[in-house]
Amino acid sequence: MLSIVYAYLPAEQKKRFESAGSDDTSKARLIYWEKGLEMMQDHPLTGVGFYNFPIYFDYYYTEFKVYKKRKEVAHNHFVEVGSSLGYPGLITYTLILLICFNVSRKIRKLLMQHNLNKHWIHPFTIGMDCAMLGYIIGAMFMSVAFYPYVWIHISYIVSTLYATKHMINEQEKSKIGNTQAGEI
Repeated sequence: MLSIVYAYLPAEQKKRFESAGSDDTSKARLIYWEKGLEMMQDHPLTGVGFYNFPIYFDYYYTEFKVYKKRKEVAHNHFVEVGSSLGYPGLITYTLILLICFNVSRKIRKLLMQHNLNKHWIHPFTIGMDCAMLGYIIGAMFMSVAFYPYVWIHISYIVSTLYATKHMINEQEKSKIGNTQAGEI
């Protein structure tokens, strides 16, 4: 499958794959990751400050600059968060991402307990898990931790949990109402 996709890639993309690891972009990312980890070690509790990776890198690591005219980000969301917010921020961020999977699992469990596993919410939560996994994998090579995408995703998961609980409560009230009406 991958070979079929590769066969249809434009020549420019193929060239990027073939030079991966030895080109300036790859070398720069490795330096950013290394120095980001160094920042985490030097500032374990607070990091270098929210969104300060580019400024800190530009000021303290001038000899490692690959791109002279622009300030670069860490190109890895875990390095970005850890270097910016320290280990407490990194742990909190990682836990928030992991909790999303747990909340999705909780939603599916609630649906199955109430014989609603064929409801559209069930596959929706699986899709949300896949989207989160895709985000995490992609963000290993991008600095997107502070972009709104992941936070919107989290709000969808939490909203889905509350909507599911509400739906189940309404269903239970309906059953109780029907039972009471039958007794009259």
